[in-house]
Amino acid sequence: MRIGAIQALDPFDLSGALAAFHARHPDVELELRSGGVRTLLDDLAHDRVDLGLGPVPAQVPEGVIAAPLFDDELVLVTAPEHPTASVGALGLAALRADPFVCLPVGTGLRTVLHRHAAAVGFTPHVPFETTSLPRLRDLVAHGLGVALVARSVAEAPGPRVVVHPVSPEPISRPVGLLHREPLGPAAAACRAFLLARGS
Repeated sequence: MRIGAIQALDPFDLSGALAAFHARHPDVELELRSGGVRTLLDDLAHDRVDLGLGPVPAQVPEGVIAAPLFDDELVLVTAPEHPTASVGALGLAALRADPFVCLPVGTGLRTVLHRHAAAVGFTPHVPFETTSLPRLRDLVAHGLGVALVARSVAEAPGPRVVVHPVSPEPISRPVGLLHREPLGPAAAACRAFLLARGS
């Protein structure tokens, strides 16, 4: 049974959920592959995965069914030496002149950053791209840019960053289970099990 997932799924414990599912269904062979949202949707479209876990797109592709697992809060992170370090909640527009660190174009996080920046009147300058969330956070910690990331990434172990909730309205994105129909018995059982763990 093939599962695709984005990197940052906290607070959902995918490893623990898969281990528990495997203990209950030891005859089901599990495979996991990780990638961005674009890869996940492409894998679903071409039958390379049975289930996908990732952000639910604003426009769910035709033939794809999405079931929500949780809402993922996004926060702004800056270096401890950044001029806004002593500020709590922060509007995205306050960082319009800063370089941003982000995942590559086509990822869900990059799409969210550009959409929300456009809503407050600017296009973010992103000189630092990485596919690694720990490296993204590390670049921010070293003062090379600012970032919009999941709270779980911002609060992960590593060099210190300052976490700013987004104001005036928090930014969150629904994360869910994505799949096409029909599901085989193993995939259907895994879907039900993961949804129960996420509720």
